[in-house]
Amino acid sequence: MRVRSFLILAAVTILATGAAVLTVVGGTRPHSDVAAAGPVLPGLADRLGDVTAVVVREGGATLTVHRVADGWALAEYAGYPAKADKVREVARGLVQLEKLEAKTARTDRWAQLSVEDVDTPGATSKEIILRNTGGDAVADLIIGKSGGGTGGEASTYVRVPGDGQAWLAHGAVDADAKPGNWVERRLFDVPAAEVRQVRIVHPDKSTLTIVREDSGSLRVAELPAKDKEKVKRPEIVDQIVEVAADMSLDDLALMDAANFPADKTTRVSVTRTDGTVISFDVAARGEEQWLRFVDGMLPAGMPAAAAEMAFRVPVWKVSPLDHKLADLMEPPAG
Repeated sequence: MRVRSFLILAAVTILATGAAVLTVVGGTRPHSDVAAAGPVLPGLADRLGDVTAVVVREGGATLTVHRVADGWALAEYAGYPAKADKVREVARGLVQLEKLEAKTARTDRWAQLSVEDVDTPGATSKEIILRNTGGDAVADLIIGKSGGGTGGEASTYVRVPGDGQAWLAHGAVDADAKPGNWVERRLFDVPAAEVRQVRIVHPDKSTLTIVREDSGSLRVAELPAKDKEKVKRPEIVDQIVEVAADMSLDDLALMDAANFPADKTTRVSVTRTDGTVISFDVAARGEEQWLRFVDGMLPAGMPAAAAEMAFRVPVWKVSPLDHKLADLMEPPAG
């Protein structure tokens, strides 16, 4: 489906549900508030087909999700593909925002609702801008704190830039400038039965190689066959294969080789039964663990931009890769 048609379809869906939202919200609002009723961004549903970029600004960071030939991509991250469903979710959230109650119009109180200008030092607000091909703003809104809600009905404090009036609005928009929240989380998923070998090279150059034999059993290559009974922790062997074959990201960033020093980086190579190889490095950065693909050995289906990225991965997920041969020889404690 073409992207323009995709957004227009989203707009039609939104308009179809909009009347129901107005009925529910308007029917319970006191008469004094009815004059303030209506969408926060009037007419936006009719203009969604013109949107070619979604820009999110917060905390000094800017994320631009722009339209490309085959979908959407992150402009600041080498064109890494973004999920079309996420773009649709944000557009739908903006269109469905309905005014509930006028709040403060005093600039010195905006920060209490997190609707201050995003360029204000220490600002906790977020600004979402929808742009067209010419770079003009189709919509522009500052998103503040959650206003809570009852009966599953969310509300949010919002303000249109340039307008001093802040509003409590019915609805919510889930968008931020963290790239990991806009992309597919799964990096690769190789069925365990298709893993022929996992080879780990630790920073001290020691190795641990796990091989799947024709029988399906797993063998530690560093041990002679006659010594296989010395492995007292076979569950660790299984964990290593499972982890090396299935990985998801928490976030991503442009790759900086300086963050993968040789003396702190573990190299992992996964060979599949068809002979293809996935090779990646894992290194700690503070309390976080980051992964990069190496030697152009990307998993099947990964975008080319992945070669320029580093991916933050769950610490618990990659911890089994720290095991060395000696760990397999130690019987479980207790």
